[in-house]
Amino acid sequence: MCSHKTRFGTLTLPSEGNEPVEQHRIDAELRGLCLLGSIIDKTDVWEERVLEGSDRRLLVIVIDGDEVRIDVIETVHRFLVTDDSHLAVTLYRGRNRTVAYEDEVCILNTPLYPDCAIADALVSLVLLGAAGWPESGTLNVLWRLTKNGGPGWRGRGSKMGGINLTAEDIDEIRDIQEAIDIGMPMAAVDMLQIFAQRLHSSKGVEMEDIKHHLKGLTDTIADCHFQKYAQHQTLNSDLLFLPVKAHPA
Repeated sequence: MCSHKTRFGTLTLPSEGNEPVEQHRIDAELRGLCLLGSIIDKTDVWEERVLEGSDRRLLVIVIDGDEVRIDVIETVHRFLVTDDSHLAVTLYRGRNRTVAYEDEVCILNTPLYPDCAIADALVSLVLLGAAGWPESGTLNVLWRLTKNGGPGWRGRGSKMGGINLTAEDIDEIRDIQEAIDIGMPMAAVDMLQIFAQRLHSSKGVEMEDIKHHLKGLTDTIADCHFQKYAQHQTLNSDLLFLPVKAHPA
């Protein structure tokens, strides 16, 4: 067994046997958990709560007196060890905690891209909660988290600088360019942020490298659209991968 200390508890994984977890998958999850931690630091709506009898920390948010609880380590462990793509999320109902009911929420992460870290889905869910569960964003992200299907692996694509791009990556870049071409800059900025976040968490690309390689796209979008996007974001972490012009002065 091998153990990885994280902010959310110890992630213990098998290191021997017929199917040990591949190191690149572990690295992707650990990067995603670091990003998740940086987001939690910037919001006061999510609470970290130690799970009794362990070193695990649950993420908890209160909605109309009920609690949504995310078991981060359990989610990542099940995904890496058993390929279970369900997020470990529970809804704790009732204001009186001694008589409350706990129901598991079924959220299945079906990634549209190979080798995606499940921590990316946790990041998306936490950002939604921090933003107050906006209807449009929630529908979009939950669609990505819960829908079955999606394109499968279609082989290696090309490169963007030193970044290996899959066919799905190239499709996403084309979608961003198409949104720019047809006059939907805000949609393009939103897709750019999601794409950049995935490059960092799943491929390990540094933030400054991401900004550099996406400059050809971001330069074609007027500053006012980045600034408008920034005004609608609850967390500065939503802007980490976008150009400086998106950041408030």
